[in-house]
Amino acid sequence: MAGHDGPFITATNFVRAVAAQVSPWVPGGLFALGTDGLGRSDTRERLRRHFEVDAECITLAAPTRFAVSEQFEKRRLSKIIAKLASDPEKADPLLS
Repeated sequence: MAGHDGPFITATNFVRAVAAQVSPWVPGGLFALGTDGLGRSDTRERLRRHFEVDAECITLAAPTRFAVSEQFEKRRLSKIIAKLASDPEKADPLLS
């Protein structure tokens, strides 16, 4: 990854901490998505949506991280959020 500054995003069916462990060695850091399940039980589809590791949330992560690094206009995020049916006010999955 030398010479690239991301964003770098990882998504896993495991806890975010596993993927986040390599962040110090990734240029610009690593944005980790994971299922911090803590014993939850539901369908895979619903759990992935809850923990924000489904296709829509992973898709949203890229322009969001670009916006954070000022490589994408933040005002354009609202259109993407609406199209992907994402709720930016949703409680952090780890805390809910």
